[in-house]
Amino acid sequence: MSLQNNRKPEPLLNQPSVGRVCPVCGKKSYSLTGIHPQCAVQQADAPRQRQLAVAKRHERDLAERAKAAAGPTPKKISKLHSAASS
Repeated sequence: MSLQNNRKPEPLLNQPSVGRVCPVCGKKSYSLTGIHPQCAVQQADAPRQRQLAVAKRHERDLAERAKAAAGPTPKKISKLHSAASS
């Protein structure tokens, strides 16, 4: 009778994985492209999100400039006069 190796087999969980790593989230992806579909959408929307943020900031700056150019409101003027007369 031949002697066989009686060692226990190594568990499959401890072996290194061969899957691809998603470049967006850094987790293992089983997709053919190597990127999760939701991560691909997020990556594709990033430039559009930046453009929207710049446009929103620009609109806010224009509104603040218009408000400053309009001058003080009548309510603020009356408060200034009442404070000055006291």
